[in-house]
Amino acid sequence: MNTNMTPFVLWVGEASAYYGALFDSIESSVPREKSERVMVEEGLCRKTANSVSCEGRERVKRCKIFGKWRARMTMAGFELKPLSESVAESMRTRLNSGNRVNLRFTMKEENGGICFGWMGRTLTVASA
Repeated sequence: MNTNMTPFVLWVGEASAYYGALFDSIESSVPREKSERVMVEEGLCRKTANSVSCEGRERVKRCKIFGKWRARMTMAGFELKPLSESVAESMRTRLNSGNRVNLRFTMKEENGGICFGWMGRTLTVASA
């Protein structure tokens, strides 16, 4: 999700699509009667509101797309290291284990990172 350099209308749309995918994944994979679900949903509501309605010191989450994050880290002197195949396989196994199996969850290796998503939308990236 990129909410740093886009016009406000696009910023709200981006946040809505990103958090909408998170809420949809929860709806599809966590039973409503689980108490943890309520806590997660409340936390996501706070993050959604913060990312759309706050600026300056008030805004605690500043998301960047992976390419921009990687470029920023490179400018700071870090270099990308590929994740080992065993780490990638461990993540894939965990994603597909037990009651978590849901074909709408996605995992793909791209540009030196492992992208985790929901229905084709990347939600987070693991990299080294």
